[in-house]
Amino acid sequence: MKKNILVLGAIVITGASIFTSCKKDDTTPPELTLNGDAEVSINLGDTYNDAGVTATDDRDKDIQSRVVTTGTVDNTKCGTYVITYNVSDEAGNPATEVKRTVKVKSDKLAGTYSVTDIVTGAVPSSGNGTYNYNVTVTQSTSEYNRINISNFGGFGSGVTVYAIVEGSNITIPSQALTGDPQFSGSGASNVSGTGTYNGGQFKITSINYTCSNAMYGNGNATYTKQ
Repeated sequence: MKKNILVLGAIVITGASIFTSCKKDDTTPPELTLNGDAEVSINLGDTYNDAGVTATDDRDKDIQSRVVTTGTVDNTKCGTYVITYNVSDEAGNPATEVKRTVKVKSDKLAGTYSVTDIVTGAVPSSGNGTYNYNVTVTQSTSEYNRINISNFGGFGSGVTVYAIVEGSNITIPSQALTGDPQFSGSGASNVSGTGTYNGGQFKITSINYTCSNAMYGNGNATYTKQ
């Protein structure tokens, strides 16, 4: 009887060893493959439909249900978003993480705007006041979130200032005002500023700017899309 118990115990131990050995032998990680492109672009307001990934494992085969996807895309805010994908097989081996970059473009902000601009801080003070003019906004052909504003500040149709649209804000990096004789010689000036936009309605709402030459003052401009 004692001998039989010992034999049975040995069988159990041997079986457990074989099972454990099989589990330990699985050291090959699964593979993740992006469906579609690694970088995609959409316009403001467009719905983003993620193409996902394909997940396979040499032992567990299709492990699609185990994929963990993180990251979101806000289609009302221009910017760059990253979607990441991870997966592990039954043995806990992780695949190499893969990523997709999604860019929300500022194209739909383009158009003609009527502007009401309250200028303060001008020297001489006779330059202060409320000005009304139109501007034309176009999308950059090289940058997905860069716009060009022509007749900026009401300074003339040849005066174009560029701005960067990112997240909730518009930023006008410091740049020289050019395109009109008034900005030559002692009239030279740089401009910088910030602005806001409504991504859901595809329109710029305001631009606040500062000129380095005090004769042009500082503008607080309200934009209305036509």
